[in-house]
Amino acid sequence: MTVSSAGGIPFILANPVTGKRELIKISGTICGIFEEDEFEADEKEILLETGDCIIFQTDGLLESKNSDEQNYDEISSQERFMQQIKKDRNPNEIIAAILEDTQKHVGEGKSYEDDITLMVITKR
Repeated sequence: MTVSSAGGIPFILANPVTGKRELIKISGTICGIFEEDEFEADEKEILLETGDCIIFQTDGLLESKNSDEQNYDEISSQERFMQQIKKDRNPNEIIAAILEDTQKHVGEGKSYEDDITLMVITKR
C-alpha cells in the first residue's frame, strides 16, 4: 500500500495478533491553504500483513474540546485509538468505539467544533 500526506497527522498501523503498534509520520505540505503554494508530499510504501489495521483521522477528533476547553490530547488519543483495535472487531466496530470515546470527552449531546474524518482499514 502506498500512502501520502497533505499535512495531516500521523496515522496508526496496528495488529492485535502480532502486537504491532506504530504511528506512521509522512511529511507533506498542507493542501489548498494558499493558492500560490505548490503541493509537495512524500510517499511511503507499507507492506500490510494479515490482521493489520490502519486508522486515518483528521485533527477534528484530536482537537475536540471538553467543557473545560481541554483538547482530546494527540498523544494519549493515539494510544486510546490503538487500544480499540481488537482481533474480534471489524472496522465499523472500531470506528464506533473511537467515536464513543471521543464523545465522552466532548460531552454527551455536544457536537464537535471541527469537522471530523475517521477511516479504518483492515487486511484479512
